[in-house]
Amino acid sequence: MCLGDKPEVAFKEYRELLGTLGVRTTIGTWAARANIAIAEGLLPHTNAGLMTMDEMRVLRPLNASMA
Repeated sequence: MCLGDKPEVAFKEYRELLGTLGVRTTIGTWAARANIAIAEGLLPHTNAGLMTMDEMRVLRPLNASMA
Protein backbone atom coordinates (compact mmCIF):
# COMPACT_ATOMS: atom_id res chain seq x y z
CA MET A 1 0.00 0.00 0.00
CA CYS A 2 1.46 3.34 -1.01
CA LEU A 3 0.54 6.25 1.23
CA GLY A 4 2.69 9.23 0.37
CA ASP A 5 4.29 11.57 2.88
CA LYS A 6 1.43 12.51 5.21
CA PRO A 7 -1.13 13.85 2.68
CA GLU A 8 -3.27 14.93 5.64
CA VAL A 9 -0.78 17.75 6.23
CA ALA A 10 -1.14 19.17 2.72
CA PHE A 11 -4.83 18.65 1.90
CA LYS A 12 -7.67 20.03 4.01
CA GLU A 13 -10.25 17.90 2.21
CA TYR A 14 -8.29 14.76 3.02
CA ARG A 15 -8.04 15.76 6.70
CA GLU A 16 -11.82 16.16 6.70
CA LEU A 17 -12.24 12.72 5.12
CA LEU A 18 -10.02 11.16 7.76
CA GLY A 19 -12.17 12.80 10.42
CA THR A 20 -15.31 11.24 8.97
CA LEU A 21 -13.53 7.86 9.07
CA GLY A 22 -12.72 8.38 12.75
CA VAL A 23 -8.94 8.62 12.38
CA ARG A 24 -6.47 11.50 12.40
CA THR A 25 -3.73 10.18 10.13
CA THR A 26 -3.12 8.18 6.99
CA ILE A 27 -1.14 5.73 9.13
CA GLY A 28 -4.29 5.19 11.19
CA THR A 29 -6.31 4.24 8.12
CA TRP A 30 -3.53 1.97 6.93
CA ALA A 31 -3.42 0.11 10.23
CA ALA A 32 -7.16 -0.61 9.98
CA ARG A 33 -6.80 -1.83 6.39
CA ALA A 34 -3.79 -3.97 7.28
CA ASN A 35 -5.82 -5.75 9.94
CA ILE A 36 -8.45 -6.57 7.32
CA ALA A 37 -5.77 -7.84 4.93
CA ILE A 38 -4.23 -10.05 7.63
CA ALA A 39 -7.67 -11.47 8.47
CA GLU A 40 -8.00 -12.42 4.79
CA GLY A 41 -4.64 -14.23 4.83
CA LEU A 42 -2.59 -11.51 3.12
CA LEU A 43 0.79 -10.18 4.27
CA PRO A 44 0.63 -6.38 4.04
CA HIS A 45 3.57 -4.20 3.07
CA THR A 46 3.54 -0.44 3.01
CA ASN A 47 5.44 2.27 1.25
CA ALA A 48 4.44 5.10 3.56
CA GLY A 49 7.14 7.63 2.86
CA LEU A 50 8.59 9.46 5.84
CA MET A 51 7.41 8.09 9.20
CA THR A 52 8.17 8.81 12.82
CA MET A 53 9.42 6.07 15.12
CA ASP A 54 5.99 5.99 16.78
CA GLU A 55 4.30 5.46 13.40
CA MET A 56 6.74 2.66 12.60
CA ARG A 57 5.95 1.04 15.96
CA VAL A 58 2.24 1.11 15.07
CA LEU A 59 2.82 -0.51 11.68
CA ARG A 60 5.51 -3.02 12.59
CA PRO A 61 3.18 -5.79 13.82
CA LEU A 62 0.98 -5.27 10.74
CA ASN A 63 3.70 -5.20 8.11
CA ALA A 64 5.35 -8.32 6.70
CA SER A 65 8.38 -6.32 5.62
CA MET A 66 8.96 -4.82 9.08
CA ALA A 67 8.95 -8.08 11.05
